[in-house]
Parts: sequence; C-alpha cells; structure tokens
Amino acid sequence: MEYSNRKEKFIRFFCTMFLLSIIYILWFSVVEKWLYQYNEFKQITNQNLIFTLAPKRGVFFLFLSACFITPVLEEILFRAPVIFSPKNISLFIGGVSYIIITKTLHINSWKILFLIGAISGVFIYKIWSTFLIKKEIKILTTKKMIVVFTIITSLIFGAVHTLNYSQVNIYSLILTIPIVFSGFGLAYIRIKNGLIWSIVLHSIHNLPLAIVLLIYQL
Repeated sequence: MEYSNRKEKFIRFFCTMFLLSIIYILWFSVVEKWLYQYNEFKQITNQNLIFTLAPKRGVFFLFLSACFITPVLEEILFRAPVIFSPKNISLFIGGVSYIIITKTLHINSWKILFLIGAISGVFIYKIWSTFLIKKEIKILTTKKMIVVFTIITSLIFGAVHTLNYSQVNIYSLILTIPIVFSGFGLAYIRIKNGLIWSIVLHSIHNLPLAIVLLIYQL
C-alpha cells in the first residue's frame, strides 16, 4: 500500500512539474514574440548564457547540466535554507563552495571542473555539518519564518535567472516571472515531502526545456 501511495504521488508530481515546464515554454514563446519589437530585448536574448555554453560543451553537458547539476545545486541553494537547521545550513555552504570553486578555477575541461567542485562541496559540507551545533534553531523554524524564507528564496531564485542574459533589465525580469512561481511550487514540495523530492521534480521540470534546447542546437 505504501509503495502504491508513493508511486501515485510521484506520478501526480511528475505530471504537475511537466505541465509547469510546458507552460513556461509557452510563456517564453508568447512573451518573446511580443517583446521582440524592442531592440533592448533582442540584445539580451541573443546573448543567452545557455545558448552560448551549449555549443561549446556539447549535448551531453547540456542534458547533464539541465537535468542533474542545476536541479541539485539550485535546490541546495534555494530550497534547503527554507527549513533552517544545521544540516540545511551545511548543505547551503557546500553549494556555495561548489560555485566559488568552479568559478575560480580556470580549467578548460568541464568534467574535471565539475568533479573538483563536487568533491570540494561535499568535503566542506561534511566539515560544517560536523562542527555546527546539532540543534534546530526554533525561532527560525516556525511556520511564519518558513513562509518568509520561502518568499525570499523564491524571489532570489527568479532574480538569479536574469543572469542568464547579457543584461538585467525589465525584459529579463519579465521572462523570469514563471521561474519565481516554480520556486514557490518547489518550496512547497520541499517542505511537505523533503529536499530529494524537490530535486527530482526540478529535474523533471527542466527536461522539456533541455529537449527544446537540444532541438534548437540541431
């Protein structure tokens, strides 16, 4: 019975996230067509970070990044801190360490860079989780504070995605509106079912986007 319930829950969440992804693609297509009359908008879309990196690093990198690396990293950075605990703080610090290390090292091979960053992030997470006080911070784990952290992290989640473009302006902000809402949805799933669920469903959400990018590259 328990397995059946879990399977039903997964199918329901899968369909929800897949649908949200399709809605985002449609949103992007309609809004892009409407905004393409503005030269400032053309400039930011022509320099989209994803389209710039994909041809250089290949199809495998595109799928690995969109469906594994990005979901894991973004959920650790934006959804783990929603529930404030030593373990989640350690996960957040490990995620930040991964970003700092991969951005600092000048290594041409993204595979070696990813491996070094991942090992370093896990190592730093282990250090922090060992030495942090093993006690929940009650004042920050109340329902009110969880709601506050959800709102803050979801807004930051959307704002960070404006960096995919060459400029941060009103046009890039408009394009990332659905990302803010998906942040709220993933935060809800993370609170109710755990971080692993939000990572898996984030990956599912990114799958149609990765397919669209692949078709674009071909």
